[in-house]
Amino acid sequence: MEEKRIQEEDRLKLQKQDNWAERALNQMMGGRLEDRSDQEEKEELVRPEWMNKPKEEMSEEERKLVKEFEKKLATFKEEQEKYKKALETELRKLQSSIVEVCENFDKSLNEFFNSKLETDQLIFQTELKLIKLNLSSVFSENDEAREEEILTRLEQLKNEKTSYVTEIPEIKKDLERCREEYEQVMKKDKEMDKIFKKEFHNYDFYFDNLMKLFKKRETQATLNLESDDSIQDHNKLVIINPFSQIEKSSVWEDPLPLNIEVDLPEGISMELWQKLVELRDRKIALEKEVFIAFNRFQEMQTLVQAVLDESERIKQETDVLTSDLNQFLEYKFHSTYNVENLFQLKQGQVEISQEPVVTDYSDAVLIHRGQVERLNESIAGLGKSKVDALKEMKEYRKGIHALEWENKMLDFQADDAIIRTRDIQLLRLTKQMQEYLRSGDEYAQTTEIIALEKRAEYSQKAHLHKLEEKNRSLHKLKKKILEKSTQNEDLDKELEGLEKTVKERNEIFQSSSKHNQAAKSDNNKLNEIYTRRRLVDLAKGQAQDIAILREEVERLRLRTYPAFSASKRRAF
Repeated sequence: MEEKRIQEEDRLKLQKQDNWAERALNQMMGGRLEDRSDQEEKEELVRPEWMNKPKEEMSEEERKLVKEFEKKLATFKEEQEKYKKALETELRKLQSSIVEVCENFDKSLNEFFNSKLETDQLIFQTELKLIKLNLSSVFSENDEAREEEILTRLEQLKNEKTSYVTEIPEIKKDLERCREEYEQVMKKDKEMDKIFKKEFHNYDFYFDNLMKLFKKRETQATLNLESDDSIQDHNKLVIINPFSQIEKSSVWEDPLPLNIEVDLPEGISMELWQKLVELRDRKIALEKEVFIAFNRFQEMQTLVQAVLDESERIKQETDVLTSDLNQFLEYKFHSTYNVENLFQLKQGQVEISQEPVVTDYSDAVLIHRGQVERLNESIAGLGKSKVDALKEMKEYRKGIHALEWENKMLDFQADDAIIRTRDIQLLRLTKQMQEYLRSGDEYAQTTEIIALEKRAEYSQKAHLHKLEEKNRSLHKLKKKILEKSTQNEDLDKELEGLEKTVKERNEIFQSSSKHNQAAKSDNNKLNEIYTRRRLVDLAKGQAQDIAILREEVERLRLRTYPAFSASKRRAF
């Protein structure tokens, strides 16, 4: 309750601070709620009834009252007229003020509306910028994912290509080995035919029959197919499995041996028959080897072709992905550095010439939208057909240029082949070339390899010998350096001792000269001069000895450690 009372007091205080009802009453009605017309009616003068009598019947006082009343009435009318004029003036002022207020209100409203439009325009521009930035960020993320995907796929293709590149030479070697085996077996098979003809060429009368028996290759499957039921079963099997013939062709079936009771011709001896059977068995064994080698060769050939096709596919896919990556990188570069920005241009700064606005619609015709769309579609179709024709022309011209380039390339190759043949024809064969052609380069290679191995072995031994010599010389130098360092230390100590003795003798000389100077100044001048001379000579000799020792120390130090001499140091 206390809170409600406090809130009510606050509300009343606010109302007292800004009493909108009182303010409106003062502005609109001058602080009055009464109607002025009622007041004016109350203020009107009322003519008494006795004044309606004729003047003859009135007394002097009544006439005076009538005159006063008429004066008051005239004065009242003048005041009424003045008040009316004042009200009209006030009305005109109020009307003009109302018009001015309305105009100011309309002007303010128009300004607010224009500011709202400008604000909305700025808001929409900012939203458009945000949308474009968001789209650019989304496109950038998609571009990064696309680039990573392309690079990953290129890396996979690179690994696959590397594996295929390492496998193709091995597979080709296996294919060549299978081809050689197949050719060897075929050669043996042909030699077997020659052996048969050589063995039975003397039997001209039986040669054809023997050749038929030699080439007879009946199998159990062919015998089973001779019956009608087996033929029908075979046809059904072919209908059910159309690849049955291919499966059979890949499986070797051993032929049946010759039946001596049925196949033996009349007049042939058993020895000849045994020879025929033996040669036929050998021939069948060789045919089996040929069949196996041929199947193996076909399998290897199929494998090599599959590997080559896969390698070509990887190459094509790599080229496509590389071109896609280059185009993508170009697009990414342009999208990164060719940023779309919004600029606000004033009227007249637009570079595109705008067509005048159509205001006269007297000759306009109302057309259905479908007709316009169909016309647009037909125009787009014509444009597309024209673009397709231009593309065909471009491709045709590209093909012509490619053919011209190929013809030029072939001409250059022909000229190069002619030059090569001429060089080969005019080439002078040396003895080395003749030896290489006769015996190949195997002997030279082996001799060169042996010489290189010997040279490498000799180089290793020489290197080891040089290392040993360098180690020995290094050990000697270290030992010599140690000796020189000890000698330098001894000389430094000796030099310090000599300097101390010289210093002590100088002090003795100075002290003796000071003490004896006062006592023997007159009598011992000659002795003093003599002793001084002797000490000076002794000092000079010792100084020379010190200089010699210093030079010796410097010379030993220069031998031990690299250093500049004193003259060079002074020069520096």
